Amino acid sequence: MRFDASKPACLDFARLCLSCVPRGSRGRRSCYPKTSLERQRNCRIDTRKPMQISHSTLFSAPTGIVWRVTADVAQWPEWSPTITSISGWGGGDLFQDAQFDLKQPFQRRRSWVLSHCAAPHLLSLRTAEGDMTALHEIIVTESVRCNRLSLQVSGLLGRLARPFISLALQKENAALKSRCESAAATWIFPPRVLHTEITQ
Repeated sequence: MRFDASKPACLDFARLCLSCVPRGSRGRRSCYPKTSLERQRNCRIDTRKPMQISHSTLFSAPTGIVWRVTADVAQWPEWSPTITSISGWGGGDLFQDAQFDLKQPFQRRRSWVLSHCAAPHLLSLRTAEGDMTALHEIIVTESVRCNRLSLQVSGLLGRLARPFISLALQKENAALKSRCESAAATWIFPPRVLHTEITQ
């Protein structure tokens, strides 16, 4: 049976067959598989999109105590293995645009700014440069109470350091849990809670 290209049905079938063949270089159709270089070009990581790393842990301490430990910025170096020292914090209640400097292991001292606070469930911080955002979330339901730490990092360096960041969040959550559950046995007065919400 001859292929008559003048018939519309034959033309449609020919177009359909050509559309299923991948294009090669210079716009030509090619039946050869893509090279490793072409696959790498199609799988490039967009470093402009922030990467978020999170870790959650369950706790038995009262929510108010967990919030009080989380919001007590001046005491962070005493219990957190991820913070060496803090400066520039005058103490007191949290307030919008509060800024302080943190020194962390194997990192230079950086300035952090309080960007959002919704006591007693959420505390959000960002670096002054804007390349990192830290979230402290206290999630409470009828059957579960957990603390979730998240870090959003921009740039290629953050993606390369993902395993170390994950380990740091795990250590900080474990230290926070230990601090809160030991404090729950000694604090006999109700913890102070800031019943306001501030947003930048």
